[in-house]
Amino acid sequence: MIKVDTLEEGEIFGEVPLFGETKGIRTASIVARGPLKVGILDKEKMKIEFESLSPQLRELLTSLVSKLARTTKEVSLLAVEAAREAE
Repeated sequence: MIKVDTLEEGEIFGEVPLFGETKGIRTASIVARGPLKVGILDKEKMKIEFESLSPQLRELLTSLVSKLARTTKEVSLLAVEAAREAE
């Protein structure tokens, strides 16, 4: 397991499958240190909300989420490589 980030109360995870290139496929896991309360977003409602945005804002959000996904993947690969070199 590669730790990429530590989330604080109120932060969101799992947005990449909603707006990114993974087409609904989960690409990350989360581990809680203590009690955790998680809300689940309704994919259809999110799609309706997203479609109501201007095309420019939709493009911006899609681009940001894609960049986040690519950066996370690169950081994870670097961490795996560093761990192998440390062995």
